[in-house]
Order: sequence, then structure tokens, then C-alpha cells
Amino acid sequence: MVSKSSSNGAGRSRAIKNTLARPLDRATIPIDRVSGVSDVFFTFDDGPHPTYTMAVAETLEAAGHRGTFFLTGANTERHPDVARRLVSGGHAVGSHSATHPRSRHSSASAVVRDYLRGHRAVQKAVGRSVPWFRPPYGAHDRRSSAASLICRAQVVLWSCDSEDWRPEATAAAVMASVEGNLVGGAIVLFHDAIMDEPAAAERGHTVEAVGYLIERLGREGRRSLALGSERSATTSDTGIG
Repeated sequence: MVSKSSSNGAGRSRAIKNTLARPLDRATIPIDRVSGVSDVFFTFDDGPHPTYTMAVAETLEAAGHRGTFFLTGANTERHPDVARRLVSGGHAVGSHSATHPRSRHSSASAVVRDYLRGHRAVQKAVGRSVPWFRPPYGAHDRRSSAASLICRAQVVLWSCDSEDWRPEATAAAVMASVEGNLVGGAIVLFHDAIMDEPAAAERGHTVEAVGYLIERLGREGRRSLALGSERSATTSDTGIG
């Protein structure tokens, strides 16, 4: 007798194989900006982290702003309460793989399985469907396309990289990377945790920079919104991803 878990695993493997065989199509084109808005979208990768994710979320909330947090499955399983706290605080959450793999070092099917495990972990923690997915390193290819189709999640990249992931990053450097790119609809990449660079694990500079940047937005009468607050997402003219 074939166990239910074995049957489910075989079904997932077939789904991955079949989806990988499909060519990229418009259903999996990523978004890296949002059209028709003057506000921006601050996004945060690699969490949740019990200290830094909460510090970022509370900084945003205190000023009436919200963000989108792309959570890894591994960290979500360690800190499911933080993931749930983000949702209850009005932020959006997406998945960001299970273990943040470097896709060139693994088979296509292994990478897709990792992406799917991460997505399931986030959905389990927050108790709802998760409509957003960001592949590690912004590596959008047939593997992330397959995961997107199977999860029915929109791939999200970014229009501005804050470069806060660099080990030598400072709050001033992060602000300088972002300030000139806060155009309406910008999707800005930050990190509230770091999965694969121990030297960059400290995130205080990100929290400080986000505080400064939302003050600036506030003076301009603008905010950071959670993805999904506006539904006019569009792909970039530059073809990022």
C-alpha cells in the first residue's frame, strides 16, 4: 500500500517536472514597481528575526507606514510568532525560499522544492494564503517561474537595492543608495535578517535608515505601503529579472 505522504510527494515531483518543462510566460513575469501611485513599497528579505524584524515593523507602524516582508521558511519555523505579528500589524508577507539556496549549486527540481517548502512554511505560520514570492538574489528563471505557478504567487523583485546587505554598510550609505530612487511606485529592497553572510548579520543600520527615510516620505506627504494596498502592479520598462 502506498502511503499518503509518498503519494503526495510523487505528485509534487510530477508537478515540478511538468512545470519546469513549460516556457516562461506572462503569468510569471515579475513586478519591480507599482504604477499609478506616489507612495513607495519598502520590502524586507530573509526574516523573520525576533529583534530586527520587530524593530523595523514598529518603526514603520509608529509613523503610519507598512512594509512587505519576504520570509524564509527556516526563520519562519523558528519564529512563527513574529510572522503572525507582521500580519496582525497590517504588513504584507511573502515567501523567500526555505533555506535561501544558491540556485546554481543545486538541480532545478531541488531548488523548486526548496522554494515550495518555504512558501508552505510561511502559509502555515500565518494561517492564510501568501500571494507574493521573491526568489533569493532576485534570480528569476524557470525555477522561480515554476514555483510561482505552483504556489500561485506573484514574483516580486525591486527597482531599488538599498545595498544594506553589504558587510560594510552603514545607515548613511543605505540612505544614499535609496534617497534618489524614491519615485512613486518604487519597490525598495532591504534586509531585516541575513541568511548567508554572518559578517552582515547586525541590522541596526537598516532600522536607522528606514526611520530616516520614512521621516522624509512623511514630510513629502507620502508613505511606504504594503504590497497589495494597490493592485496596479506592472513590470519594469527595463526588463529587470
